[in-house]
Amino acid sequence: ESAHARFFNVSVVPVFPTSEKARLEHDSDGENGRLESQTQFDFEQRLLLVATESWVSVPDALYVASQGNKFAARVDATKLQAGRLHTASIDAYDSTDVDRGPVFSIPVTVTKPLHVDASACVDLGTLQFRPTEIVRRFVAVPPGATRAHIVLRASNAAALESSPALFYLHCMQLEPATRFRKFFMRERVSIGHKSYGAGGGSAEQKETKTMDVIGGATLEVCLAQFWNQLGAHDIDVRVEFNGIVPANGGGALAEGGPLRAGITVHGSNAVARLDFIAPVRPEYDVSPSIVLTKARKTLRPHEAVISPLGAERDTHLATGSALYKLELDYRLETTREETQLCLHMPAVDTQIYENWADNFALAIFDANKRYLISQISYTSPLLIKQCGESLVRVQIRHRSAKDLEALKDIPLLVDVVLKSSIRLTTKFDMASIFTSTVSSSAAVYRGGFIAKGSRIPLFIDTIGAAVPSEAAPGDVLVGKLTMSRHTADFDFEYVVPAKSIKKPEESTPAAPKTDKPESKEEQDQREMNEALRRVRVDWVKKSRDDGVRTRLVTDLLANSNDEQRAEVLAAQLSALDATSSALPWSEAACLTAASARRAVGIADSVIELTRTQALTARLYEKAQTDDEKTLKKQAELARTQLIAALTTKCRALAALTHGSVSATASETCADYVEVDGSDNDEADASEQTVQEYERAAAELRQWAAADDVSVVIATAPLHMARHQYARALQPVLAWLAKAPMKPANAAERRSMVELRNQLLAKLQWTIWSAHFRAIAPIESPATYERL
Repeated sequence: ESAHARFFNVSVVPVFPTSEKARLEHDSDGENGRLESQTQFDFEQRLLLVATESWVSVPDALYVASQGNKFAARVDATKLQAGRLHTASIDAYDSTDVDRGPVFSIPVTVTKPLHVDASACVDLGTLQFRPTEIVRRFVAVPPGATRAHIVLRASNAAALESSPALFYLHCMQLEPATRFRKFFMRERVSIGHKSYGAGGGSAEQKETKTMDVIGGATLEVCLAQFWNQLGAHDIDVRVEFNGIVPANGGGALAEGGPLRAGITVHGSNAVARLDFIAPVRPEYDVSPSIVLTKARKTLRPHEAVISPLGAERDTHLATGSALYKLELDYRLETTREETQLCLHMPAVDTQIYENWADNFALAIFDANKRYLISQISYTSPLLIKQCGESLVRVQIRHRSAKDLEALKDIPLLVDVVLKSSIRLTTKFDMASIFTSTVSSSAAVYRGGFIAKGSRIPLFIDTIGAAVPSEAAPGDVLVGKLTMSRHTADFDFEYVVPAKSIKKPEESTPAAPKTDKPESKEEQDQREMNEALRRVRVDWVKKSRDDGVRTRLVTDLLANSNDEQRAEVLAAQLSALDATSSALPWSEAACLTAASARRAVGIADSVIELTRTQALTARLYEKAQTDDEKTLKKQAELARTQLIAALTTKCRALAALTHGSVSATASETCADYVEVDGSDNDEADASEQTVQEYERAAAELRQWAAADDVSVVIATAPLHMARHQYARALQPVLAWLAKAPMKPANAAERRSMVELRNQLLAKLQWTIWSAHFRAIAPIESPATYERL
């Protein structure tokens, strides 16, 4: 643009101070409107135009009426010094009163950059610095360049006359409708703190700083000596450019134009080919690598609401009308603790002044409506400490509700950091992907050199990628493609292909061992009978009529072996104690005295059928043959049934013992001792039932983890039966402290909180009770916080 003179049309329009709103409010008789029209009709201005610099040319005079006027301005920057910023102004004076100063001034700014020669380098010369002195230079980045290296060299010819100094290096490129920090660098450079001036000599110091750039745009290089540093310094500044860009697709031009989009390959292609070109200079140390570090998922909002903002500050400054907000709710599921992720909404985030919307914000809440973290405008990496489901609420503000309607189904991009990065195999020929043979053409590039203007093919093994288990087909794995340490990295996206089909293991029931081989008809009949039996076992759990369930269980037990009997009885136990997350004595558990005794009897039958020495032995044997694998699978099923039976038995005994225990404790209990419950007026639970409860709880702890919520709920009432409320409270508080709040454990958490409150009431620990009542609105807010 600065290589030749340019002409610009300048429009000058007068603005009258009376606004239309004021005229309508205070002009009931039309007098103000008539006076305003007369003022505009009488307005005229004869102006003298003066350019402050010789490289700007304008007409000598300009006549302006109420409708305005235009004039042409010529800007000739051909003779201006390159690499500098040049300013001028066009001043307009009233021809009748020049002494009052300019009526208006039009600033003219010209940045004339230094052009880079064929070596892809430009020398800024020796720059002289004193404290607070700032030196700016502008460089035209060649097309195809992706990285700039700013090299600073300083030498001390007279070491005693200069002292070490701190310099600030500030480099920046501007791109339309893009935040300025995208191509931005700010570094501190210490001159004279290393070999410079050591021992009074004249050793040279060299510092190199690197930043990514975009080809075809101007780069500003600004260097300044810090204000409190002493002495003068001479620094040689040199800017070097490197670049390797895709030559086919990927947002790059074949002649090495700027790359503005990432590179995307599909895993279903087996092998992907990319061609690269070095348009700026010969490139050395070429060593391609692709590293994928994030898994990108796309979420759609399950709820979207547009509403006006009521606060006075939430009004448009010009019109006074209310602003509107669009609130979008997304369900975010994390499968592991300490998950690092980043949320993106490219249409509205990472922008402020360039944004078409008025504001963008998001907040994350856990399953209990507690606020976790929030971000405004600029998204950055987040750390979600707990796993489970969270709610992401996004708010977008705008002056038009109609414009917000188009965003009610806008997707939210979630980039989750992988546990371990994934590397894709890259080769210079396709044969090397599948074989160990290297073609003669590929051997040329193995030295890591690309000549200027030449193309190099790169083949990517996409089908052999180790896709993580949490990535579903269609998801995107995000990472970086690096061609050389001297050039910028490219954003790389890998679309996860369909998963490989694995032959499912056959679950056909084993045929009875006989000398006579089984016919197809007999095999079909046996499989059909087994399928029907499993359906009837499922209906034992589903049936809501006790009579139907009893008849079904009786019929199944009459035609079952020991293994099948245990399965049927376990299903009957599950039906008797369907709400296992509720406290055993609560109304939600539906365990009456009769049903509790019945559950104890059925549980004893299941325990007798599953408690064998072979069960323990087979669980820890390493299965080798198919028969051993079958036995181990059966043993694991029996172990599960045994734990469920012991849990239900403990819950039933807890319901029986809780009914006979007094609801009040000793008045002498303290917050540091256990209540012995030896008051003569207090009726103890049946000792026989309590002893049976102790035996069942001890056996349950041998098979299941002591901190499992079902074990805690099933065994804590045992201490309550012994009036040992503090011992019962300890595992409850431990579970509540470490268990995250999520929808999967909401019912269990409510039961544990209820049990905690009952134990605190028994202990008469009023301070603790008051504390938990006070933090209840914080742990479980009634509504989400406003953004």
